Amino acid sequence: MMMTMKLLKKLKQLLNIDTPQDDTAKPNSTQTLADTGSPMANVKPSRDTLEHLLITSAIADWLDSHDWQYEHRPSDAYGMMPSGVAQVHHLIVPFGDGDEDWTCVFRINERTHLVSVFGVLTDVVPVTHYAPMMMAIAMANLGIPFGNLELDPTDGEVRAKASFDAEFTTITDHTLDCYLQGVASLTELAQKLYRDVLSEQDPSPIVLDYLNLHHSPDDEQDKSPSDSFFEPTQQYQ
Repeated sequence: MMMTMKLLKKLKQLLNIDTPQDDTAKPNSTQTLADTGSPMANVKPSRDTLEHLLITSAIADWLDSHDWQYEHRPSDAYGMMPSGVAQVHHLIVPFGDGDEDWTCVFRINERTHLVSVFGVLTDVVPVTHYAPMMMAIAMANLGIPFGNLELDPTDGEVRAKASFDAEFTTITDHTLDCYLQGVASLTELAQKLYRDVLSEQDPSPIVLDYLNLHHSPDDEQDKSPSDSFFEPTQQYQ
């Protein structure tokens, strides 16, 4: 009963939140915060600030334990908390060996306790390749059981994403290690899709052209019942 009440309270809280139009996470190569367009200082959160940010503090401590460099960007686009600090915070961590660079972004909402972990590719998709990239991501997401890939149509940014609710998920080193590994694997997949799509010299702007490449009439004949989702029936359950 207690768990049900918590879930109902969470749903009510989420329905009442005002979400900005641009709810994206940008890498540290961008000098402005995506939510507001305002420049933010490339600094770590102060200890005084972290006292009011339990989730951000836990993730920052985990990053510090690995001696990873990261950037802290608070966002005022989501409003302020009673303590006077921003409700949403981004922790931005660059990764890569020079060949496959990417940026991990933790977006933490301290009020709703929702945490999103992004893996952001360094290069963006040109508008000319939007159609094949959208189809490649859509097809890949069908086989991804954990998280998803997404293309930002406003700027061509490709990113992997996984989320969790810190109110119902205990934040431990093991938990954060698992989410980071999952996002890293999805980011590697996104990088492969990006290379494959960008290798096409003369892409079509029509998405349906790429649907035909991934789907043919023979697919329906070869598909087994285990490969399908539940199908509707006339019988009541």
